[in-house]
Amino acid sequence: MRDIRHTVTLVDDAYLEWMFSSARQRLIIIAPGMSASLARVVADRWRILGSHQVMVTLDVDAEVCRLGYGEIEAVTILAEAARTLGTTLNTHAGVRIGVVIADDETLIYAPTPLCVEAGPYSAAASRLKPNAVRIGPPPPELAQDIGLGPHGVRGQTIGLDAAEKSRIRAVEEDLAAIPPQAFNLGRILRGYTSRLEFVELRLKGCQLKRRSVKITPELMGIADAATQRLLKSTFSLVDADESPVWGEELVKIKEFIVNRYLVHLPGFGLVLRVQDRPAFELAVRTLRKMLNRARVRKCARLQASIDRRIHKLEEALLPALTRHPPPHWKHDLVCTPLRELLRKKLTALTGTAREQLSDARVDLRYKGVTLETLKDPAFIAAARKGMPDLDNLHDELDVTPAVKKRAG
Repeated sequence: MRDIRHTVTLVDDAYLEWMFSSARQRLIIIAPGMSASLARVVADRWRILGSHQVMVTLDVDAEVCRLGYGEIEAVTILAEAARTLGTTLNTHAGVRIGVVIADDETLIYAPTPLCVEAGPYSAAASRLKPNAVRIGPPPPELAQDIGLGPHGVRGQTIGLDAAEKSRIRAVEEDLAAIPPQAFNLGRILRGYTSRLEFVELRLKGCQLKRRSVKITPELMGIADAATQRLLKSTFSLVDADESPVWGEELVKIKEFIVNRYLVHLPGFGLVLRVQDRPAFELAVRTLRKMLNRARVRKCARLQASIDRRIHKLEEALLPALTRHPPPHWKHDLVCTPLRELLRKKLTALTGTAREQLSDARVDLRYKGVTLETLKDPAFIAAARKGMPDLDNLHDELDVTPAVKKRAG
């Protein structure tokens, strides 16, 4: 057992097992989760101390297991122990700190998410890495939050809900569908966190899909089939001075966002400082809102233009159609006036302004930067030149790699 005299210390499973086993009067545990081996120690101590002397609160959630904070087997072990003793295992969503009170000794520690980080001790490190604080008896504020204060459970804020069987079963089914990966704690790899991201930001679809449509000879009231085959006519949907491209102000705003937040690295593309991502995404959301508002305005103007053109075409075609309506229209004309039927045919042919503008959108794509790129001398040189204020392009850290489980 390592020296435990220091206030700021290191906590791992061996330390926690020793602390759980040392409890003689009471044991209170709050944590995201724990290993099955630790859960067995707690269950044994629970049976020895009695149902009212032990309280365990975990975050009973599948993500806790996937992140490497604990194992679902530990939850089932503790839930069964609590059931046998006539009490409950408690749950509190989102717990990401660890608190242990063994008799009059209080420990507050940072649990390790094993999917992204190695444990607090690394064999390659020259010294231990503290992740906990020992503070003696629990402070009054902490005691009240966990139900040990003068008001008892009335002042309690943590661990108020029991971990019901249905909740545990749902977590088990979730993990069966998407199981957590196994982590090899015997191996340590170097991971990295980039301070840059490649970004693509594009404004698309800000142009009319079509400016004209073909008018069939049938709609022009030409009854002769031979003549119909010879004639073709097009009809303009918008006025001659109507530009096919719209949203010029949006293009300028998009360019402003690019110039404000992104840096062009010749030969590599546009990159974003990770620290600027929240502000950048807020600007992009604003651009999308402005695009939607601009589309509504453009849609109203364009639809009014289309309606005017349809009305003019309707007036021009109606006389000939009155004389020579298409034979297959006769059934519809029994219930629908010719003008109304013609308008429906023209509307179906021209489409609506909403359909014309439906493709307009803001595309945002992030592309991660590989470690090889971050160590490429050419990329480093380009980044240094484009962002001279950036001290490091990435940070490295110890991680525990996932290992594949053997079949069977």
